[in-house]
Amino acid sequence: MKTKLTVALIVLILATFATLPIPDPADAQGVEMAGAKVVMGKVVAVDDATRAMTLQGPMGEVMTIIIPPTDPHFDQIEVGDQVKIEYHESVALYIGKPGEATATAGAITGTSPKGTQPKAVVARAVDVSAKVVAIDKPSRGLTLELTDGRQVTTRVDESLPGFETIRVGDTIHARITEAVALSLEKQ
Repeated sequence: MKTKLTVALIVLILATFATLPIPDPADAQGVEMAGAKVVMGKVVAVDDATRAMTLQGPMGEVMTIIIPPTDPHFDQIEVGDQVKIEYHESVALYIGKPGEATATAGAITGTSPKGTQPKAVVARAVDVSAKVVAIDKPSRGLTLELTDGRQVTTRVDESLPGFETIRVGDTIHARITEAVALSLEKQ
């Protein structure tokens, strides 16, 4: 049963990400960075009225998560329960051909069926692009025009390749993906 749920969630996540427009990196120079972290948290409070679960992390940090009404497991959560939190994040940056700045986003959530071990996953992807309107080569500075017309200036770190190839009018594309998986570990 767990395997079927896991496979179903993976297929659903991939199907959702496949529908999001992605800049074609075939001709673009880019960089991708990713990381993952797994931590255990302890349930320190449960509020039935607001469906809030408050967790305390290993370093004492506290966060509150609102459990949606569609999740069938809220009644199984108790103070003292352990929650395993897996967090994955990746960022892909590409220098694209000249064009319009765009912004798109998508998200997906899933929970295990009622009567099974409480688990949930949330994944989201955000694609953002901005047009290069000015370059300061000596300081590695870029002024970018965002989709709403605002301009921001940022410095490009020495570790990111491709700065020398950027031209005014190019589009910088960024795809940020995040996935969080929670599972309740009853003691």
